[in-house]
Amino acid sequence: IVTHFLYADGINWALPLLGLVVGFTWLLVQAGYTRPTDSGFADFRLVGKMMFQALPFVLILFYLFPRLHGSVFLFQSDTSTAITGLSNTLTMGSISELIQSEEVAFTATFENSELPEPGNRYWRGSVLWVTDGRQWRRGRHLPFLRKDGHEAKTPADASRYEVTLEPGNQNWLFSLDFPGNIPQGATIDSDHHLYLNRRTDQPFRYEMVISAFQGPLALDPGARWMALNADGTVVTPRLQNLVDQLVDGAGSTREIVQRALSHFNVNPFIYTLRPPLLTSDAPVDEFLFESRRGFCGHYASSFAILMRLSGVPARLVTGYLGGQENPRAGQIVVRQSEAHAWVEIWEPSSGWVRVDPTAAVAPERIEQPIDYASSLEREGIVLFENAQFSGFRRLGIELVWLQDAIKAKWNRWFTTFDQDRQRQLMASLGLGNFDSRAVSMISFLLALGLLTLISLI
Repeated sequence: IVTHFLYADGINWALPLLGLVVGFTWLLVQAGYTRPTDSGFADFRLVGKMMFQALPFVLILFYLFPRLHGSVFLFQSDTSTAITGLSNTLTMGSISELIQSEEVAFTATFENSELPEPGNRYWRGSVLWVTDGRQWRRGRHLPFLRKDGHEAKTPADASRYEVTLEPGNQNWLFSLDFPGNIPQGATIDSDHHLYLNRRTDQPFRYEMVISAFQGPLALDPGARWMALNADGTVVTPRLQNLVDQLVDGAGSTREIVQRALSHFNVNPFIYTLRPPLLTSDAPVDEFLFESRRGFCGHYASSFAILMRLSGVPARLVTGYLGGQENPRAGQIVVRQSEAHAWVEIWEPSSGWVRVDPTAAVAPERIEQPIDYASSLEREGIVLFENAQFSGFRRLGIELVWLQDAIKAKWNRWFTTFDQDRQRQLMASLGLGNFDSRAVSMISFLLALGLLTLISLI
């Protein structure tokens, strides 16, 4: 039974395995009789009593005995199952494939602060700089700024939240806008991109602070060159004509941005899960003037290239937008289906500023989750879920909320109970000044004393 936890440690494993422990203990009780007996299932009372007596011993050793850094369990399998998720590259149309997955990407718990409004739930992940007009990638890494343990200057009443990241095939962490601190074991670079020093092959919990901190409001020459480089883009005459219209007579960067967004808003663009393939050598031109059907990756990619051709530094950001609110647990559940891409432009007076061109075409995407099943029935034209539920649908939502709340508590107190959380518990019990050897001795003696007391009783 124990070896199963070398591969998975979720509550969906723990409950069936607990049932096996009960069953096997009952069988051992039956095997202990010297002659046939009719007690049968009545012995389950004895099994329950034995397990209840063992519970204090289990809890003391679990929470107080010093553990290795990382997982609750001392060993982990070298094999890990990769789930669907964002990658280090983005191609026009790639994110639309993600919305087919209802896998949970991560949960964010706001215990002592209000949940952010749906329109502000931009979970920032990877930052992409290099493009050939069709695909975006990170390119070379920019210099590291800070390592774990640093926290930017934020107000004392700044909102804090806790993220539990599900196992995946990436090593970056997600935060609301620009991170105000760096979790233990992570590093941040000049993109304000949080890296974990290992792959997330098991649930990983980290605490974040909401902050508008961006660093110095100056764009170094290397970063500016990268943010303006559009050499791989095929610039057709009509694309150049559009760029000239954006720039001609514009008095500021914001005016260029508004003109570009108006192009998406005024023309008959369609937000769809089934965009046509862009087969020409000039995919940006083909999308802007011919197909005009796409998902967030199409709009973000073409908008960023328009900005670069107009002389405005721009980069692509991938992450997640939204998340299902669970009022029963004070948390937001973000699924792979809520993957999203947007743009950050550089303004000398403000630094990097988020611009989401999708909002110009489908403003509902900012506030509401996608109804995937209904959208496919409409040939991919995106439909959005109604936030109001009733009857059996409401009951189903309540059950999902309850399940997510239980899973969040399990992850918090069992799966992700690591050295850091153990130190916090030790400090709350007045044992923060003891070393690991002393704490292990205290926990062992305490458990032994409880077992002795139970035996005497």
